[in-house]
Amino acid sequence: MSKLGSYGFLKYDLFERWSSYWYQIRSVVLTEPNNVLLIGKGNGLVPDYLRQEGYRVDCADIQARLMPEILADVRKLSAHVPAGSFDTVCAFQILEHLPYADFIASVLQMAVVSRRHVLISLPVAGIPLSFRLRIKSHVLSFGRQFRLFRSRKISSHHQWEIGLKEHPLRKVLADLQAAVNVNKHYICPDNPYHYFFECTKRT
Repeated sequence: MSKLGSYGFLKYDLFERWSSYWYQIRSVVLTEPNNVLLIGKGNGLVPDYLRQEGYRVDCADIQARLMPEILADVRKLSAHVPAGSFDTVCAFQILEHLPYADFIASVLQMAVVSRRHVLISLPVAGIPLSFRLRIKSHVLSFGRQFRLFRSRKISSHHQWEIGLKEHPLRKVLADLQAAVNVNKHYICPDNPYHYFFECTKRT
């Protein structure tokens, strides 16, 4: 049994999630940060990999058993972290665990402690379709979620997800754009359940 409980290999780290880890790491690396704050430690794979590559990474989490560097709720992040402390602040598959009413407030807290970059990924409700074609060294990936016209939560652990009746992508994107600059947003081609937003703070 995994010492991390629900974050074990067979229960949690399925193939699609490994694809998401790659996109998470890539989005961080492309910001060329001197230091990174990751909201939600999870199984530690992403911060551990980034550290092995020479990046300075701290994790903030509300679960003391995960032994984060910063024990804090993202909604009160600036009470624990000085403003502008990190080049890049990330929350991958985290903010859906909070009520939607706290979503933008949490993003603004991330922006306060960031010097520039705010990276987010969120779950997308729907029926996933992914396609991957490799020709020699060239790879073509495609992912899409077919919309579900539902109002209920898909996961018992999630307060909301993109694509449900109350939270269409256009609403989530508009709310996010009112708080930060959304420079790029896209569905993860190899895991269409995850949607990425690459943002910068407003100056």
